[in-house]
Amino acid sequence: MKTSLFLLRHGATRLNLEVPYRLQGSEHDEPLDAIGQAQAVGARDLLRSVPLAAFYSSPLRRAIQTAEIVAMPHALPVVPLADLREGSVGTWSNRTWDEIKASERQAYDLFMQNPGVHGYAGGENFTQVLERVRPVFYELLRKHEGQAIAVMGHQIVNRVIVADLLGLDLAKARNLKFANAGVSLISMENTQPLLVSLNISWPAMVMLS
Repeated sequence: MKTSLFLLRHGATRLNLEVPYRLQGSEHDEPLDAIGQAQAVGARDLLRSVPLAAFYSSPLRRAIQTAEIVAMPHALPVVPLADLREGSVGTWSNRTWDEIKASERQAYDLFMQNPGVHGYAGGENFTQVLERVRPVFYELLRKHEGQAIAVMGHQIVNRVIVADLLGLDLAKARNLKFANAGVSLISMENTQPLLVSLNISWPAMVMLS
């Protein structure tokens, strides 16, 4: 029997929905917006019929709230894991990219060129996030061999783990974008994790994103 890991991103918060949006990272612990709650319901309906054996989540509030909504039909507790928290964006938290570009152009340019090496100012780079997150994913796949589980992550967390699975250089990881409450599927086959589907969104979620 295959091992399946459903990787989700949390629903939208107020800062996600601002135009332009503001960075949150692990520093900013916003709750879900009403739209984010609706997105979580869409993900819940998408996974309702999947026989999930366990549900793990980042400990941040926006992730836990989304996970609790999605896990409800399965009567599963949501298990928070500290290492699944979003990447630290340091002093760029609660700021827009336009603001950062205007005030810290050199640091902005370096990050955009290669976030795997050059991190968020005062925060993590993508390599550091991957080094924290990758062991968690492999441990969960090992622990739940032959089962289906769900993991609630974040934009940066999901980017680095999927880029790693695809063999992409982390300099290109920002080319992967995860919709709020989107669902990706990772399957373990012959000890090798494979990306089966990427960023599936319920129709209502697409309209609300």
